[in-house]
Amino acid sequence: MSLKEDAVSKAALSFAPGSSAGPSGFRPAYLREVLQCGPSQVQQALLRALTCVVSLLANGRVPASLAPFFACARLIGLGKADGGVRPIAVGETLRRVVGKALLLDQTPFLTCTAPSWGGQKRGSLLCMRRVSGA
Repeated sequence: MSLKEDAVSKAALSFAPGSSAGPSGFRPAYLREVLQCGPSQVQQALLRALTCVVSLLANGRVPASLAPFFACARLIGLGKADGGVRPIAVGETLRRVVGKALLLDQTPFLTCTAPSWGGQKRGSLLCMRRVSGA
């Protein structure tokens, strides 16, 4: 699957200001800065390169030695009012861009093939089976 530059750009720029970095420390704000600053020729070249990397990751074409790096998350424990702890996992920024780009790229396909299953028991399973053709 080859992702479109438009989907990758929208995904990279969709993070809320101040979004946290994953384990590498690479913040989504860095992508915004690179994609919105400088001459337009530089921006386009960087977007093409980012799109290539995101497409490779989306297709699982990552060396096995690097896969754990993209699959890891930084864990944060937030205190709850009752004294408990709410675990928050912040995934690696590039992996998050891949997920967002895939959803943006495939939204037209998903909306026309998957009816609304919101609130339905096992709705996610039904959606996955419909999309995969199983």
